[in-house]
Amino acid sequence: MDLNTIFYLLIPSSLILLPLIALFRGKTSNYIVHGVSIIVSIIIIILSLYVLASGNTLDFTYKISLDYSYPILSFKVIHFRLDSLSSFFTLVLGIVSLASSIYGIGYISRFYGREHIGWYGVNYLLFIISMYGVLTTYNLFIFIIFWELMTLSSQFLVSYEKNKKQALWAGYKYFCVSKLGAEMIIIAGLVLMIIYSGYNVDYEVVASRFRELFLRTPVIANAVLMLLFMGLGIKAALVPFHNWLPDAHPEAPSNVSALLSGVMIKMPIYMMYRLFYQFSQPTIYWGVIISSFGVVTLFTGTLYALVQIDSKRLLAYHSIGQIGYVVLGLGASGTLYAMGNYPLAFIALLGSMYHLINHALFKSLLFLTAGSVIYRTRLRDLNKLSGLAKYMPLTALTALIASLSIAGIPPFNGFVSKWIIYISTFCAGGYLAFYGLLALFISSVTAASFVKYFTTIFTRSPFEPGSYKKLDEVPFPMSLAQVILAALCILFGIVVVIPLKLITPAISLLGLNIIQYQYISFGIGFIEVNNVGVNSPLFIGFILAIILPTLYILIARPRYTSYGIWSCGTLVKEGFLHYPGRSYFRGFKEVFGEAYTVGKVVHEVFGVTSINCSLKLFKKLQRIIEDPVAMIVLTLVVVLLIIWAVGW
Repeated sequence: MDLNTIFYLLIPSSLILLPLIALFRGKTSNYIVHGVSIIVSIIIIILSLYVLASGNTLDFTYKISLDYSYPILSFKVIHFRLDSLSSFFTLVLGIVSLASSIYGIGYISRFYGREHIGWYGVNYLLFIISMYGVLTTYNLFIFIIFWELMTLSSQFLVSYEKNKKQALWAGYKYFCVSKLGAEMIIIAGLVLMIIYSGYNVDYEVVASRFRELFLRTPVIANAVLMLLFMGLGIKAALVPFHNWLPDAHPEAPSNVSALLSGVMIKMPIYMMYRLFYQFSQPTIYWGVIISSFGVVTLFTGTLYALVQIDSKRLLAYHSIGQIGYVVLGLGASGTLYAMGNYPLAFIALLGSMYHLINHALFKSLLFLTAGSVIYRTRLRDLNKLSGLAKYMPLTALTALIASLSIAGIPPFNGFVSKWIIYISTFCAGGYLAFYGLLALFISSVTAASFVKYFTTIFTRSPFEPGSYKKLDEVPFPMSLAQVILAALCILFGIVVVIPLKLITPAISLLGLNIIQYQYISFGIGFIEVNNVGVNSPLFIGFILAIILPTLYILIARPRYTSYGIWSCGTLVKEGFLHYPGRSYFRGFKEVFGEAYTVGKVVHEVFGVTSINCSLKLFKKLQRIIEDPVAMIVLTLVVVLLIIWAVGW
């Protein structure tokens, strides 16, 4: 069986297994669903690596023999394609889903006897396959179908613990906001399908028609582009559309949280790459808009992460902040491309994609480490957790690697991708240089918040000595998943040539062909494109990795004898004298009070208000749908508006 046949059969064979998984409960279902998902993940990784390494494209169509009476369903084929861009994203999906599935074998056991494991299994596998479908379909109509399946299955996973009110509310909120974004995509997609593409909505046709639309009626083209960008931005949790994420991601099982933050919020970024480079041409105006959304998102998300005392909520806000770096790189690339600075545009897009895969690795790892802590202690409160490194050393080590990676500390992977983004913005000058400075400052805030995350959980002495004496490291599958992701965080930070070889084919597909630029890459991390260098980030990291520990050994030796804390003769519990998680960086919140005030307003206006408005809108639409007269009138109005807008 060749790879093209495997690619052809992967989606239908996985969907056929779903009702079988639902029949089982408990331990059997746990092993079946994660065994199947591990196999699916490995197949996805193999297919992705084949396309990226060979330069070939896997391509096939499902032929439809039914004769539909509705024109919108008159297409006879469903087109799927795995090219270098989609294979880069499916590789990210495969790696994270493999680690999450291995981890889930141990973690989901905590729900035995409490929840239906078969129901979890159906939605878990459907979630992975629907994301794979989003990335591999080459048809806008089928893309929307898989997009909705992805939302539906992930919503059930978020609210999986049906006895928790917070989980039910988080899932409900996530579904409502996601539907709002999906409707924007559907409306824009219908405009392209019905009016301009003649019901042929393969990406190549959509790209051709969309570019013609920009030449003929740029107002309508930009309106469609804005709808698509807003719909995708809601799913990517760009500020101010981010309100759903800090509630949804923490409530899901931790291996699902890894998939949500590590992969799902990358799905809209995938379509943004196609939208602004394949379907349309980058412009300065859209470059400014996208990069501005990126810098506001990374600034806001990270500031709010700093003050969280719930471990998973802290990580969720950092998902918002880190996706801002990815979008900043995309926007900077678009601006530089429109200005004709193609080498620097290549570097910016390289930084965006590099940070995308890096974020998938270290953020997934962080959610798994938080899940390991929950598995053993059932706690997420940073005020109550302490001193776990002694009892869970492997989890502490992998959490430290992930924390250093997301903080951008060399020689870990987050440093390289952030450095590339900084260089591309600094060299561009103008507003991009200012945005780069903000991103550089926020990186220090990221480091501060992970000082809080790591020290409160792992390094403080326990509140009550001996309270954790029965704790032990997590089961082997959970430890193995953490080690895999931690090793990749180190590998992608030291051997830069590996991720570069994975990323450059995708960038070439988008039109920035690196062959025509004098592109140089070495394993130690030196990158140069037409005399624009990234200043050997790994060489700098290597030097720092040697110098800093040496300085610590030579200079930071303990010079004084330590004594216990004098409590004026009053008998107090040891935990009472601890520095609680809520007190970390309290002064920072006071200094940046204006930013938090603006964030609160945004939360109220775009968060609570938008959800309430969405609920009211859905209820009104339901009444309209139930009224045939109102439905006929509404349909006629919509048809007349379309005829007027198109000029028929």
